[in-house]
Amino acid sequence: MSTLHSANGAPDATLLDGSVVCLRQVTPADEVRLREFFAALDPRSQAFRFFCGGIDLSQAAHELAKADAGSLYGLIAARHPGGPALGHGVYVSLGKGQAEVAFAVAHDLQGHGLGTILLNDLAAVAADNGIDTFLAEVLPQNHRMLEVFCESGFPVETETEEGTVRVRMATARDGVRRRSDGDRGRSA
Repeated sequence: MSTLHSANGAPDATLLDGSVVCLRQVTPADEVRLREFFAALDPRSQAFRFFCGGIDLSQAAHELAKADAGSLYGLIAARHPGGPALGHGVYVSLGKGQAEVAFAVAHDLQGHGLGTILLNDLAAVAADNGIDTFLAEVLPQNHRMLEVFCESGFPVETETEEGTVRVRMATARDGVRRRSDGDRGRSA
């Protein structure tokens, strides 16, 4: 795998269909972009991402734009650096080397590998920040998300509890984090 870079130096990722997206860390300036992305998700995708209807998308975007790489780290995917968001991933530290992870992908790109790319990049950053375990709650109907976790190559454990599937995943494939900045190339 080789790293691609867009004109502004942000890393690019190649999806399964051969198209390329730019990935970068979320900043506070992305609040509006995140709100628009969440609002554009179909109702089913919103429910899968937020577990409920009627969530205040403006408040969610406001909170998720406060990324700092330590306790809250987010990634945004777009066709070009200033373009509309096509995917978003985030982890929130829970302490003791654990973080909750979540992501959403625009309907047109679901099944193209963007979720896998977001998960891989989030895991790399989390491991670099002392987080060795991701936790996620997934609705049982969200088959694509469960596939992303189970086919990720990371050690994954799942259990069903009260209408959700609880996922526990290591942030390193073999339990030992081996990443260098030169190893950031990714494709689905």
